[in-house]
Amino acid sequence: MASVYLDGFSLVDDEEGIVYLTYNFVEVSYLSYFFVKSNGILLQHYWDLKFKNWRIDWSTLDSDCDVYGKCGPFGFCDTKKSPICSCLRGFKPKRVEEWSRGNWSSGCIQRSLLNVTG
Repeated sequence: MASVYLDGFSLVDDEEGIVYLTYNFVEVSYLSYFFVKSNGILLQHYWDLKFKNWRIDWSTLDSDCDVYGKCGPFGFCDTKKSPICSCLRGFKPKRVEEWSRGNWSSGCIQRSLLNVTG
């Protein structure tokens, strides 16, 4: 089944461990390439004829909340709030000093241990 969203894309497998995606533009004068950064973000660059350099046309990253693990374990991200990271109910920042500087990657820990008896 064909999809308009896949038009122009081709997946190439050289069967020796290299797989890549190509795209053929309808407008052949438009120069562009896709790039995957080490953090997994996919960027599309295009050649800007006016400024004679590569510019970012599109990115999979819409907000800081799109970064995996931004708020760490037991944290959640909401771009409509400031700061964008919060701890789940019953949890507190694991490293308060880092948290206050905007580094939420260490996440949250339970406020108190659960009292569970068997």
